[in-house]
Amino acid sequence: MLALAVSFLPGCTISRTFSATTDCNYKRIKLQKWSQDSAQENGTIRVLLIHGMNNHPFGFAGRPELDGCTTYAELQQKLSGNLTLADRQRLRTRAIQSQFDYFIKRLASKLEVGEEAPADPKDFTIIRTSDDGPALGYMFTRSFGATGPGHRALKFYIANWALGACVSKEQQFGGWAGTSKSEKLQGDRDFDSRLDKYRAAINKSLKWSTIDWGLGDAALYLSPTAGEKFRQVVRAGVQRLQSETGPRDRVAIVSASLGSTITLDTVSAMLGSAGVRSLFTRSDQFADYPKQQPRAVFYMFANQFALLTLGRPPRERVNPLIQLDNALKNAGARTTVQIYAFTDPNDILSLPLNTKLDRVSICNVYVRNPGFTVGLFMHPGDAHANYEKNNHVIATLLNGPEKKPETPDDCLEARNSRAFP
Repeated sequence: MLALAVSFLPGCTISRTFSATTDCNYKRIKLQKWSQDSAQENGTIRVLLIHGMNNHPFGFAGRPELDGCTTYAELQQKLSGNLTLADRQRLRTRAIQSQFDYFIKRLASKLEVGEEAPADPKDFTIIRTSDDGPALGYMFTRSFGATGPGHRALKFYIANWALGACVSKEQQFGGWAGTSKSEKLQGDRDFDSRLDKYRAAINKSLKWSTIDWGLGDAALYLSPTAGEKFRQVVRAGVQRLQSETGPRDRVAIVSASLGSTITLDTVSAMLGSAGVRSLFTRSDQFADYPKQQPRAVFYMFANQFALLTLGRPPRERVNPLIQLDNALKNAGARTTVQIYAFTDPNDILSLPLNTKLDRVSICNVYVRNPGFTVGLFMHPGDAHANYEKNNHVIATLLNGPEKKPETPDDCLEARNSRAFP
């Protein structure tokens, strides 16, 4: 085992306490301050959550949760039909448990907004290609606190685009058969299943979870047809968010991994709508306040934008960051929209953002995610997927990033002197 081998190598283990920030010479966004201000202004903090690659819509524990179905294709067919109220309640409960649940509860607790409001049993929307088309994903919301003067209110909008992706990957790589969690991945289209017995255990796990079912999503997104289906789900989330956002509200868009690229592409294509532009600019009644904080902020976990847009021409019409920047300038925005891009140095799929813009300010935040670490090795899946469980990440959202990098300990400095020039 690689982990066992590296544990015997000389040197110290990787520090988990390091954090650093760059490009943060402007007013820092603090959700804690937003929460206080929103209470005074009778506003609501609205948070759109977009997941990343290798997501299973209703959870995964050795095999996917398929709501009684045997394949994702069957589940898609089921969700494309007529769902009863009981069906929606059951599916919503499963979605809550598998989509950002720890992050949502943790953030709501830290912001001290109060108890979660009772859910509307009908608040589980299937997103389709058309009125009678197949299901692509779903959306639901979660609300905390109470509206009214002096009260803090927080509402999450969760959009999940993984269903259509899972159907495509299942067709290509094979589905799950049998009832045992220990059974191997099976399927007629699993083109390299005969090689499984020759693979080392860690390599097998990494290939299956990171390449086939992980980067498989990124490969699908680069297809114009599949990519548009992903964006259609995110677009529905943005439209729902925009339709409920009032002039006193503030907006945070939190995306993970591939979801960040999907979100930026989707938002930039929607900037022709005055309603969508209004998400990122304050109305006139707030414009005269000195040092008014921005109305919206992006938090990008495990940001893959630089990697997935590597082959795009650097022209305005295909760069969503430049499109957003120009839309804000044309709208006469008095404040900047801030993007916080989080990266774990051991996340091999994440890259910092280096674009310099006028009305979009980018802050790269470097953190250590919790995960399996032995000697000189950290599981790349944990480094890529555990941002939402990282207390330092949540603290950064609440109080803004530190103005100065922390001093790395000797171990980190020795291991990462080339990673952070």
